[in-house]
Amino acid sequence: MNYSNRKVVGVWMDKNHAYLISNPDKSNKGEFAEMHKVEAHHHGEHGSSENVHHHKEVLETHKFFKDLSQHIESYECIYITGPGKIQEEFRNYLQEQHAFHNKIIELGTADHLSKEQMAAQVRNHFKS
Repeated sequence: MNYSNRKVVGVWMDKNHAYLISNPDKSNKGEFAEMHKVEAHHHGEHGSSENVHHHKEVLETHKFFKDLSQHIESYECIYITGPGKIQEEFRNYLQEQHAFHNKIIELGTADHLSKEQMAAQVRNHFKS
């Protein structure tokens, strides 16, 4: 994939927060670093009913995805990485949003990384 002249962003995420990694001009050139952090808002106990707990958890995840998607809407190429399956869920969410229909959305996997390691992973992805 050629990322020249495209606005690119990397998202390292887990269930608790997401780091947006790009560079100041949003291109695939130059130094990549954390540009923004988005926190998920978990509200502790959701009641005794398993059904109620699941419903509130789904709503919290949806709100997290909505908040995060607003920060990356202006980018053309989005690389989502992190541990577990949350990045797949987020990609599926984005694919359902009209604003992301013509975007390139790619997935990677990564365990917990330092901010420097996150930046290096995103930079390496967009240089390929």
